[in-house]
Amino acid sequence: MAGECLQLDPCSPALAFGYGRIDESGPTEDAGTIDTADRQLQLLSWIILQVQNDYQITERMLSAHMTGVFIAAQSVANRPGCRDDGGQPYRVPIANQISFQFDLKGPSEVINTFCTSVHVALHRAVQSIRSGECEQAIVGAVNLIDADEFATAAKHGLYDQLLSCRNRTRSFGEEADGFVRSEGVGVVIVKPLEHALTDGNRILAIIKSSAVHHGGRGYSLEAPNVQGLKHAITTSIARAGISTDTIDYVEAHGIGNTLADALELSAISDAYRLLSANPDKTWFVGSIKAQYRPSGGRVGHGLADQAVKALEHQVIPGIAGLGEINRELPTDHALILQTDPHTGKTAPVHAG
Repeated sequence: MAGECLQLDPCSPALAFGYGRIDESGPTEDAGTIDTADRQLQLLSWIILQVQNDYQITERMLSAHMTGVFIAAQSVANRPGCRDDGGQPYRVPIANQISFQFDLKGPSEVINTFCTSVHVALHRAVQSIRSGECEQAIVGAVNLIDADEFATAAKHGLYDQLLSCRNRTRSFGEEADGFVRSEGVGVVIVKPLEHALTDGNRILAIIKSSAVHHGGRGYSLEAPNVQGLKHAITTSIARAGISTDTIDYVEAHGIGNTLADALELSAISDAYRLLSANPDKTWFVGSIKAQYRPSGGRVGHGLADQAVKALEHQVIPGIAGLGEINRELPTDHALILQTDPHTGKTAPVHAG
């Protein structure tokens, strides 16, 4: 349950940094012949078809109902000469292209809130379904990296304070020195539980609640805002109507920066303790970012949500590469951070 490692793109000693690449085993068109935005659409469309095939979801099941589309993606500018589309000075948002391609009626939005984009997209989908804007929703995320742009940014030192010079994300560790950028694409279909049961869908997890909150001004624009994180966590748990004592596993961000990791973990510990009736309760914490490392197999499909996989397989994931735990984390925290996956009586029933 430690996850499949990503194959990092080789780079020259002058660049030092690599990034995780998607294995182009799906769409047949050569990725080198299309620009990044077209490749985003191609991969996202392909993964939607894969989900339909794997979970027996027909086109009519999507097009005959109000189906929202919420895609986490960064805007990609046109490159002159890359497109044979009449030279329009604009690009239709990828969510709108998906709605058009699959004949989907309902909200169609692109979400870009940087690292939280896919979580905000999922939140928007849940809110849209509950408000009656749509009956179900496709929630997707796609992130591709332009090799030339990556190399240029690295040469100019733009990644020096962000990415790991060892090409390894050591989430929550004292040796953390940054993160590893990665390509990725994934899709989930969200619908009310009763509809999923009626339709005979395979249910991977049930979303009890979600919450979105910006903490306003804090330590810096990039640093986690502890009060903002605590507000989002406590609001979501309150909406779920469950006790944190029934939650066993928390999937965290784990950006691989000692200050940011300590702030995030402190916020999680404080928020979960605040809503717990058991002073001795502890929570396992993990981060899928720790799986991004230089060796191993490539990712040939969308990055699986680790919390869902933990629930599905009844295994608490370990934190790959965790050595000494971040010394900035207060010693009285209520969290369990460990390298090895955990099974047994503490297999997760609820995850946060």
